[in-house]
Amino acid sequence: MGIVRIIDKDADEGAPRPSGGAPVRAVPARSAEALQAAWDAARLPGKPPAVDFAGRMAIFLAGPEGCGIVGIRDRKKAVVVLYADDGFKDASARVKAVALSDKPILLRLSD
Repeated sequence: MGIVRIIDKDADEGAPRPSGGAPVRAVPARSAEALQAAWDAARLPGKPPAVDFAGRMAIFLAGPEGCGIVGIRDRKKAVVVLYADDGFKDASARVKAVALSDKPILLRLSD
């Protein structure tokens, strides 16, 4: 598993960039409205997957077309989001529901 490299820490607020060069961000959404706003901002078709926001939140992966979340690891000090920057045809792969948390979200590019 590779760690996401930050190519230019001043560009795009330090967002990690996969090999294609488009910035990738993990956006926590604590309501259906926030998830819909992130979905719309990414110009994705249709509606995002349903999430039961009672005690949960969604993590939305904003990035290049075809990206998706491979897995989530809830660590002691952070929530680690493993992602791939291509290979996903269904946009719903950008959303994962997790337990509510105020921990920082770290992105890691999956091998």
